[in-house]
Formats: sequence, structure tokens, C-alpha cells
Amino acid sequence: MTAHAGSRLAWLALTPEPERELPEAVAVLRRTLRNAETPPEASAGTSSEARKVQRLVLRGTGRSWRRYLHEISELTHQVADRVTEAGRADQAGRADRTDGTDRTDGTDRELATAALLVGEVVLEHHRMLIGLPGAGYRETEQDRTVLAATVARLSAWLATHAPQPADPTQSADPTQPADPTQEGGS
Repeated sequence: MTAHAGSRLAWLALTPEPERELPEAVAVLRRTLRNAETPPEASAGTSSEARKVQRLVLRGTGRSWRRYLHEISELTHQVADRVTEAGRADQAGRADRTDGTDRTDGTDRELATAALLVGEVVLEHHRMLIGLPGAGYRETEQDRTVLAATVARLSAWLATHAPQPADPTQSADPTQPADPTQEGGS
């Protein structure tokens, strides 16, 4: 293998984690954002997303791989906007609710969790490009900036929208007592 071929293929060293982690999470994001603006092939399921990633890794180039990661970075940002905007609307609507219930359902948490995973994996991938030859690191600068902000926003949203137990006397973790004075039972 020539030195040129080695540098041309160096991007493949960074694909195992994204190849393993992204298909299922990206499929969740695509299914959720499916609407008139999204072409039908973009709303593919997990197996279709996995085939797409595999095709890119086996037959693509570093540039085509980065284009795919850019596309899913934008998807992640769209999902973050949707989830956090819905959260703000929920907070405003909750002010006149007297029962104190949380209208944020598990779907928003699932979506935010999937978006956070995609954002973290792609951000870490883009950060590691600094160690590879070529322009990849420089070309992903804007994505890194947007992803860092998106990951922070999703992390903060998830921290404030953790599932709460229905009964305040119950622990969120069923293996732990809600009240430390109840340990040992009496």
C-alpha cells in the first residue's frame, strides 16, 4: 500500500463506534421527523440505516462519510430544537396545571436520548479527526461547534426532564428506599 493510499483510508480507523452506535439512534430520529419535507427513503428503519452506514464504510470515501455525518448532525440539531421547544411550551402550559403532572412523555425523553447519543458519537468522531491527515478536521469545524452546543442543550434538557415517580414517597430506583429512615424496616 502506498503512503497516499494509507492516508486516503485513514478515516476508516474512526468508523467502528459510529458504525455500531449510530444506525438504531439515527433511525429513531428519522422516524420521528418524518413529514412532507422528508423524502420517504430518509425515514428508513434501523436495518436500512445500518446498510447505509455499511455501504459508506465499504465503498465510500472519507468525504462521503463526513457528508453523512454532517447530515445526521443537522438531524440531531433539528430534534434538539423540537424537543427543547416542546419542553418550553410544556413549562409554560404547566403553570396553570393544578395536579403538578409532567406532560413531557417518554417519547420526548427517548428522542432526546437518541439525539444525544448521535451528537456525542459524531462530536467525538469529529474531534478525533485532528490526528488524521487531510482536511477533515478543518472541514468539520462548524459541525463540532453546533454539535457541542446541541449536546449541552440535550444533556441539560434530559437532566431537567428525568422521569419522576408517581408517588413522591416512592424512590425512582425500586431497589432503594425512598426514605433513608425506612432502611432495615421496623
